Amino acid sequence: MNHQDTIMLLKECDEGIQMGILSIEEMIEDIKDHQLLEILGQSIQKHKNLQEEIEKQLHVYHQSTQQPQPLAKTMSWLHTNVKLMTAKLRKWSSMDVIWASSLCIVI
Repeated sequence: MNHQDTIMLLKECDEGIQMGILSIEEMIEDIKDHQLLEILGQSIQKHKNLQEEIEKQLHVYHQSTQQPQPLAKTMSWLHTNVKLMTAKLRKWSSMDVIWASSLCIVI
C-alpha cells in the first residue's frame, strides 16, 4: 500500500469515527437507562481515542483531518432520527393496543 492509499484510508476512518460520535451523541439525548448511557459514554471515549491515533498518523504524512461531507452528515442524522422515531412509534402503538384491550375488558 502506498502512502496515498494510507492517507485516504486514514481520512475515511476519521470521517467514519466523527459520524459515529455524532450519532451516539444524538441518541444519548433520548436514553433513560443509566447502564446504556454508561456504555455509550465509553463507546464515545473509545471513538475519540481512535480519532487521536488517526490524527497522529495523519500528521506523520503531513496531513490533517477534515469534517465529514455535509450530505453524509445529513444522511446520518436522518437515518438515526428515523430509527429513533420508528422505535418511539412502535412503543406508542404497543401501549395503545394494550390500553385499547384493557378498555374492552373493562367495558
